[in-house]
Amino acid sequence: MHQRVAEAWRERLCTAMFEMFPGDQGTNVTRRLSYLVPLVRQVRQSSSCTTVVVVSHDPLFLAAFAEQSLRGRLLGWATKLVVVTRLALPHLKVLLPAYWTFSMMNAVFLKIDEASSSFYGARVNVTARPYTPFWEEREGPENTTLYSGTDYYTLTAIAAALNFTFHRLPTSSWAEVTRLVEERVSFMASVIYILMPDRLGRYDFSFAHEIMSTGFSMAPPILQPQWQALYYPLSGWVWAGMLIALLVTPVAFVLISTRMAGDKDENLLLGTVFHYMVGMLLAQSLSHHLFKTSSRRILVAAWLVFAIILGSAYSGNLTATLTLPKYPPRPETLKQLVDAADRWCASGC
Repeated sequence: MHQRVAEAWRERLCTAMFEMFPGDQGTNVTRRLSYLVPLVRQVRQSSSCTTVVVVSHDPLFLAAFAEQSLRGRLLGWATKLVVVTRLALPHLKVLLPAYWTFSMMNAVFLKIDEASSSFYGARVNVTARPYTPFWEEREGPENTTLYSGTDYYTLTAIAAALNFTFHRLPTSSWAEVTRLVEERVSFMASVIYILMPDRLGRYDFSFAHEIMSTGFSMAPPILQPQWQALYYPLSGWVWAGMLIALLVTPVAFVLISTRMAGDKDENLLLGTVFHYMVGMLLAQSLSHHLFKTSSRRILVAAWLVFAIILGSAYSGNLTATLTLPKYPPRPETLKQLVDAADRWCASGC
């Protein structure tokens, strides 16, 4: 461990920094300092004259550091200790006499007061272009201009906190906005500005307080005409199967009836049977003379079951379709958007 610390000491040009995060509180501080102080001691032993700088505003951390530094022999008589803190004087007066590290070693406290930043009412030139909802302009009374928007209100709050006023310079284009900032006529461009490599080479950007994400929007899909809802409840394959059944079943019914009767019955013509089959699908009454033989009854019973299932499915889906209209699919990804645009242009734009 001593060799690694010595290498780090040389790489950092005789400077080493150790950090403890704010989440390390309570007994965890003492435990972590018990591991950290020996490492710092190795750094201190690598030089005959070392200055240890401790930055903290937490009295509990400073107290734990005083105990662990004394226990781990961190400081020697030639070692200087500088404590940078914002603690109030009453807290410092309690810490100094209570711990040997602060009262008897070569230690000094550097107290930093939290002075509020102020521009003392200075006037700051800014540039902005009307761009909803970030910066909006409208005419006010007596030929004045009233401003609003998220960027305007943000800049107003910052100006109130830092004690300055801002003046919007008139601009006619975004190119002029950039030019005025480059020439230092304007101190900032307050409207949201996209970071591009060309712009980064010309001026700096401050911390981004609002992030924009790229997206696309489209008009809602148009509902199909309501009369087409008559065939929407069933798929094309179901309609094709029902048509085939309507064509095949009457033929089979007539063939079975002819074979059983010995010759063709004039009451069982193909058109008559087809009429009866369609009537069953539409929930019409049955004709009793179709049930004279068992084969007819079995065939009619099978057709009735088919008609009941098909009719129930159709009526239920038709009710759902009329109650909750089915919108055509719309693009949800970039690829689907490109495909939809290609189809639209292929159809004649």
